[in-house]
Amino acid sequence: MNDTRHVVVTGASGGIGGAIAERFAAAGCTLHLLGRDQARLAQAAEACRAAGAAAAHTHCCDVGDPDSLAAALAAPPRVDVLVNAAGNIPRLSLQDSEPAHWRGVWADKVLGAIEATRVACERMRADGGGVVVNIIGTAGVKPNPKTILTTTANAALIAFTEALGAQAVDWNVRVVGINPGLTQTARTAGLASGTGGDAYAALLKNLPFQRMATAGEVADCTWFLASPQAGYISGTVIDLDGGARWRV
Repeated sequence: MNDTRHVVVTGASGGIGGAIAERFAAAGCTLHLLGRDQARLAQAAEACRAAGAAAAHTHCCDVGDPDSLAAALAAPPRVDVLVNAAGNIPRLSLQDSEPAHWRGVWADKVLGAIEATRVACERMRADGGGVVVNIIGTAGVKPNPKTILTTTANAALIAFTEALGAQAVDWNVRVVGINPGLTQTARTAGLASGTGGDAYAALLKNLPFQRMATAGEVADCTWFLASPQAGYISGTVIDLDGGARWRV
């Protein structure tokens, strides 16, 4: 039987967000893809249709702009699942950062996810329930001064997810999160070319299983957390890093 849920994915034009959208599409869901680049969104929608989506709609918006985000979230007839996967944070230390970096990260990664969740929860509460899955990142639980913007933003979203997840169950809404570690995407492929072959090989050798996670593994975890099989999980954030957080 096809999954008839309407699934909204922010940051859906590629990377982890795109893989998540295709995972729900494979079950026959109706996808609503949010992102800034209409051309890339159109390609992602086509990939979702090819994967088996009942339908795939694109909503070009800026998640850091409340009005733009509200218009996009008003378009679906209902929101059964919201996946917040938007947010591309520059890898900077405090000394290398500027106020504009902090404001941009807070608007896109933190406030964007919070506002999307707030609006979606209102709709879910009125419609009888739903699930919010926040894609965050292990920097929030393993602070790194070299990527202090990421560390700070992720820590805030982890706390938000845990706190709201405890309350939202009263509305028949579950709020959960995933902290991916290093994951194979176009962005990390760029990291490989910038690091150099030997250094990149050493990086992989020190990772669990001597590899990064795949975007498909993050998508599968998202699918599970949004499924009825995870019906008693809320306020939980799963580290999807192969145990890297605990390695010396």
